[in-house]
Amino acid sequence: MFVSVDKITINLLLYPDLVDSVQKKSWSLATGIPLSQFRKSVFIKGRHPTKRLSHGVGMIRTGGRKNKEKIMKWIELAMREFGNKVIA
Repeated sequence: MFVSVDKITINLLLYPDLVDSVQKKSWSLATGIPLSQFRKSVFIKGRHPTKRLSHGVGMIRTGGRKNKEKIMKWIELAMREFGNKVIA
């Protein structure tokens, strides 16, 4: 029933003032995904100078449709449980 951690990779969308290595370490600690499974980060310029996420945006990828469907269900359940609150 679980997605194997070794099947998950993460890409980050970061703002220019964020340090890639620091943010990867932060996301790794929060998710339990090893740094070796992080892919190249993309740096973007936000539309609004003050309304932005302080740790960037993480995009989780996993192989296979079955894994994708599991993760989508987990997101749905989390949204029901926590609503649109940001988990820090």
